[in-house]
Amino acid sequence: MPLNGQQIRTALRQHGIVDAIVCIHSSYKSLGKVEGGPDAVLDAFLAEGNTVMTPTFSNSFLVPPPSDGRPGRNGIDYGSAAYEAHGRVFHSQTNTIDRETMGAIPAALLARSGRARGNHPTHSFTAVGPSAVSLTATQSRERIYGALEQLVEQDGWVVLIGVGFDRMTLLHLAELQAGRRSFIRWVNDGEGNKVRSPVGSCSSGFTRFEPVLLPLTRRSRVGESVWTIGRARDLAGKALDTIRAEPELTRCGPDCIRCCDAIAGGPIP
Repeated sequence: MPLNGQQIRTALRQHGIVDAIVCIHSSYKSLGKVEGGPDAVLDAFLAEGNTVMTPTFSNSFLVPPPSDGRPGRNGIDYGSAAYEAHGRVFHSQTNTIDRETMGAIPAALLARSGRARGNHPTHSFTAVGPSAVSLTATQSRERIYGALEQLVEQDGWVVLIGVGFDRMTLLHLAELQAGRRSFIRWVNDGEGNKVRSPVGSCSSGFTRFEPVLLPLTRRSRVGESVWTIGRARDLAGKALDTIRAEPELTRCGPDCIRCCDAIAGGPIP
């Protein structure tokens, strides 16, 4: 039997996710067949009075690094960095998204009328619902995780739909709060200049947070998918303490330049 919106609403009510702010990280395919497609999933969250937010990353706006002003320890091999030179400029009204990596639910949310998108050129968050505008207005090129800061401050939820902690962007916020600096990449500013834009670190090693963070969550099967549900404030706080105590936990492997440079503190000012 296909999953329907009413079943999703029932699951949300069972976990108290009503009239709340919710950040979704998702594999739409994990749900199995869904009546109404990705929009039906969003409709179910909205029908319970929630504001729904998803990452809507768009790395296609990155441009090659300039010839000078390149920081050291920046999680990049400048000699082999392959970015397309182009003249595109990000603005929050665009619907450009990395569809293959972001997935069907973020793409559907971004295409919605009335959605609000944060003003970060490559790592935007987009939201729909009562608090969408105020939530995403806190994000800018300089403040990459502003929307996640608001999620924590407003005691919102994180829902992992068929994905693991390596997809939970909240862990990047914890890295910054632990004292690591964001890596620097470059985008066009619309005036013929390349400007610096903070980006996140490697997340492949974040699966190693599972023993630490799972006790703070609930697991629920919805359709064919396993959902991991937790309070953003609890998860971010525990992750921060863990990174401070065990900085190597975030490492995905010994040869990852992004992991090595992030653990060392990030770009040299």
